[in-house]
Amino acid sequence: MSNPIDKKLEVSMLLQTYGGLLTDKQREYLNLYINEDLSLNEISDDYNVSRAAIYDAIHKATDILEKYETSFHVLAKQEQLQNIVEKYKASNNEEVKQIIKEIEEIL
Repeated sequence: MSNPIDKKLEVSMLLQTYGGLLTDKQREYLNLYINEDLSLNEISDDYNVSRAAIYDAIHKATDILEKYETSFHVLAKQEQLQNIVEKYKASNNEEVKQIIKEIEEIL
């Protein structure tokens, strides 16, 4: 994924899905950097930690999240289900409509 915006979106989704498996500091630093769009310098100033330590924590956390997705494929499966929902959403079959509604509630 070469687009920085796409990469940030992907990491944000990984954080939302697997963030509870990170340490509190990893989760906080990554959230501030990705979702709150703070710079490494801003985070390091706020937490009185070196910029290098923040950088390392963010990259380690990102690597961990990517490994979780490689192992568990939760986001990939959600995307597949969403594609199925979109494909059958306009169906006139009442049984199919009910199944799609149930899947949407899960997603």
